[in-house]
Amino acid sequence: MTPSIEHRLDSVIRALSDIILPALPASANLATEQTRLAIGHLKILKAQIPLVHDFEEDETRDARALGEALLAAAQGGPVTQKAVSALRELMAVSACGSEINAGVVALLDAGAVDGESAFQRQSVAITIEHEAARALKDRKWFAPMGFDAEMNS
Repeated sequence: MTPSIEHRLDSVIRALSDIILPALPASANLATEQTRLAIGHLKILKAQIPLVHDFEEDETRDARALGEALLAAAQGGPVTQKAVSALRELMAVSACGSEINAGVVALLDAGAVDGESAFQRQSVAITIEHEAARALKDRKWFAPMGFDAEMNS
């Protein structure tokens, strides 16, 4: 039987907590801090495992929505049109969120080269609107790490 990812993470957490951390000298402040940080990250990863698939699907849906909105507004010269075609191809297949986002970035870069001024303005507004919503979801996803004071209050 192969141990589950959760059991393997538990084993690493126990090793760090019960063996490594107590063995560190009191003067090893940085090593102690980093070991505790690693333990915290492992605990968060373990808690997020059951949610990863849904999170990644949501990221992909958001990337597709942003891509579709930009494609609907895209106007420009040959550089922009080439990026439009490439993004359309990505959107036509089952590309993951990161692949679609790479196509979005390419379209935004192309729009800066020869996009019509209306598209350049719209692309900024569209991107900010979509990414503000995505950023809030990402902040919630990483809230258990405690880095975002607003998400932990």
